[in-house]
Amino acid sequence: MVKPMDLMLTKSALGELRAADEATAHALQKIGAGEIVRAKISRPRNIKMHRLFFALLQVVWQNLPESMAEKIPTIDRLLWEIKLQTGRFDLHETLGGKMVPVPASISFAAMEQAEFDEFFADAMRVIRKFIMPGITDAELRRAVDEEIGKYG
Repeated sequence: MVKPMDLMLTKSALGELRAADEATAHALQKIGAGEIVRAKISRPRNIKMHRLFFALLQVVWQNLPESMAEKIPTIDRLLWEIKLQTGRFDLHETLGGKMVPVPASISFAAMEQAEFDEFFADAMRVIRKFIMPGITDAELRRAVDEEIGKYG
């Protein structure tokens, strides 16, 4: 059995998939003309989007309504709550037989970009509905852009 490998490809203006790095170019050279290979296409996570999400958490945390301060005492708890409200959790049965939700990871390894985009949109809805009712997407995005601007 052939060991699968991750190849980085880019799409040309003419619609052809091409090697995006030297390792991929080398691997593609080993494939013979007309040879059939299996591929799974996924988009790597976008670091800018990841940073945008954590800036969003910072903005929400800094502007948390007083009524939420006791329910959400830390940024980690804010992330935990957003994961639960967006359905990003698994159920775990404790040794005592109680079912408890365990928030799922949103790490780069656990979530591809398309799924992260969906999570981000869901998180925005949760924030607008439960944490900061009345704020618009545009207002929230503007505040997040200002937060990101603080760090260059």
